[in-house]
Amino acid sequence: MKYSIIIPTYNHCDDLLKPCIDSIIKYTNLESDIEIIISANGCKDNTKEYVESLGHPFKLVWNSDAIGFSRAINAGIEASTGEYVVLLNNDIILLEQEKNTWIDMLVEPFKDATVGITGPIKGPSTPANREFIIFFCCMIKREVFDKIGFLDPIFGVGGGEDTDFCIRAESSDYKTVQVPSTGPLDSNDVSNIMIGGFPIYHVGEATMHDTNCVSGWSAIFDNNSRILAERYNHQWRLGNYCERAVISKDDPVPPREHTRYTWAKENIVGTKVLEIGCSSGYGWRYFKDIPNIDYLGIDKDEGVITFAKENFGDRFKIADINTFDFEQYDTIVAFEVLEHLDNGKEIAQKLKKHCKCLLGTVPFNETPGMWGHHHKLHKLSQKDFLEFDYKFIHLEGGIYDFPDHYEGLNLILMKWEQGKNYDIPINKTVTAVIPTKGRYHTTLPLAIMSVINQTAHVDRLIIIDDGEKLDLRENVLYTYFFKLLDDKGIKWEVVFGNGKGIAHSHQLSINMCETEWIWRLDDDCSAEPNVLELLLESVDSKTGAVGGLVMNPVMPKTNDCASSKIKDIFLGLNEQWFIPNDKSIKQVDHLYSSFIYRKSAASHGYCLDLSEVGHREETIFTHEMKRNGWDIKINPNAVTHHFMNPEGGIRSYSNGSLWQHDENLFLEKLKFWNIDADKHKLIVLDNGLGDHFAFKSILNEILEKHSKIIIACCYPDVFKDYPDIPLISIASVSHADREKYNLYKFLIDNQKETINLVDAYRRLYL
Repeated sequence: MKYSIIIPTYNHCDDLLKPCIDSIIKYTNLESDIEIIISANGCKDNTKEYVESLGHPFKLVWNSDAIGFSRAINAGIEASTGEYVVLLNNDIILLEQEKNTWIDMLVEPFKDATVGITGPIKGPSTPANREFIIFFCCMIKREVFDKIGFLDPIFGVGGGEDTDFCIRAESSDYKTVQVPSTGPLDSNDVSNIMIGGFPIYHVGEATMHDTNCVSGWSAIFDNNSRILAERYNHQWRLGNYCERAVISKDDPVPPREHTRYTWAKENIVGTKVLEIGCSSGYGWRYFKDIPNIDYLGIDKDEGVITFAKENFGDRFKIADINTFDFEQYDTIVAFEVLEHLDNGKEIAQKLKKHCKCLLGTVPFNETPGMWGHHHKLHKLSQKDFLEFDYKFIHLEGGIYDFPDHYEGLNLILMKWEQGKNYDIPINKTVTAVIPTKGRYHTTLPLAIMSVINQTAHVDRLIIIDDGEKLDLRENVLYTYFFKLLDDKGIKWEVVFGNGKGIAHSHQLSINMCETEWIWRLDDDCSAEPNVLELLLESVDSKTGAVGGLVMNPVMPKTNDCASSKIKDIFLGLNEQWFIPNDKSIKQVDHLYSSFIYRKSAASHGYCLDLSEVGHREETIFTHEMKRNGWDIKINPNAVTHHFMNPEGGIRSYSNGSLWQHDENLFLEKLKFWNIDADKHKLIVLDNGLGDHFAFKSILNEILEKHSKIIIACCYPDVFKDYPDIPLISIASVSHADREKYNLYKFLIDNQKETINLVDAYRRLYL
């Protein structure tokens, strides 16, 4: 006999087994040298009667009790006589093909005498850290069973027995080959439905998840995974779900682990070294060559310490950091351990009392849940570990001065040395930056003069002209400005932008600035003389950016609903727009328009995917800074006047799709940040006083339908008897929204109908 096809089955005769066998009969040459063995595994339905009715070449191996997948397969193998054994689940259906195509595809690789197993899917096993042929459909050469035995019944009802068998076969020098070999089966979910280059359809694990067959499948799968890990994969077994790097004396060391231990070896002070959270002890591979080293590694996991001793000798100890009796050491190494402790920041400071040198790493700006529940501290940055020297390990393993753009995947590399003075005064040098477009003779002069008249010294002024790109030295008015700047000792220059808009201009300023602080000022803003002085007084070592009030002189001066939380962004009531009752400095989620920021906190840069109008650019920029661990603040005592020039700047652009593009991008940012922003119904009254009163006549109807509304209007006094409704200026509404809610455009578009103003408002908002 050349081929033995073995099909284990548990019930499901009518809905699984019969369609499976029908497809075999249709697409297999049953007259060839073949036998088909149905290994019944505790079936309680009509399986026995059905199989016995089939006749040659079908055979039945009957087990009255459910003996498990592996034992059912083994019983079929024992009853088989074929040179090649095909294992086939009862939940597969052969697809349309010439007869025996599937058999021919499976047997083709056996022309190579070293091939032992073939099948349509070769996939990875995480617990075993090996690839294997999945046994829903496979062909195994008889001699493989003769040499290594049958499937291991320890895996019970199933899951892992195929991985184990393939690994044992490969250990005995047999190859496992996927067919077709040109590429993997197209499978979005291997555990569900599989269709691809091999002519088969698989309803995955249909029997395995039958609640009549087995309860607690998840626990069984976990147990089988544990068996595989204990046999083949110490990383999975001891790695705390890949949280801990478990590396033996013979394993290759991954790039980032190699980088940090090479760096540690180069920076160790003295010879008495304690490593906290030593894991499997592979750091010893780097430290062992340090002359006269006296090393101790501690970890609270008994299993990993046992592994460390087996691989690197008796220089490791089980210990809990919080109860360990620390001695005095020359160097303490704490790699990837502080974030696991609720008191990790405090422990870092405590360790300094027990050593001359402290070396550590923690994830930089890691979001909660990114690396699992084992991490207790998140969003860590330099400000959480003061008095250290800092570098960053990037994803690929290199050491750099700044983190790269891969969110949460950088490591902060920290070094503290006893006796070193880390109390460095805050650098308060400032470059003022004014991007401009089309406002040379309107509001730009006001912005420049407000920089000149600051009580705090401005080191440099950069005007970024993204408009007509004029030589302003030829303008008499600007020659006065430039002379005043010279007299004040303020270096100045005018540079031309690339025409791509406000975000690109601000990014250019970061690249140009050499000072620690950058003061960005819109070209239709004018700062009070003490603004820069007050903002600089507000900064400390944790500050990334600080802004003041940015007030529109014609808008209401107070609003109790104001908020600078990202979740309230659509409220349209930024705290920088209103005078608060409490004038103290406060932490916020983002800033608007004009503020100062630390250049070293701006390595993430501006979002250059925004359109020319750069809608939300400052919100994205400052909130990313906050996400990177820096404090963002408002000092309400610093007041900048915003004249909201209706000409020039971003209002040079009339295409509403630019604002919509940026808003869509911002919504994607919110989704990525896991922020569920609170939406309000926006009302836009960009029209006359009478139109405002016409709208007011239906305001109560609108409030019945929309519990939360915001009114952008030209005449806020019309709504003074509705104190709970947030009011914002028309200028703060995007061009796209103004077009969308343009009352007169709506009337023109519907001029075939007789519609009065009130009805038009009803149709717009109700």
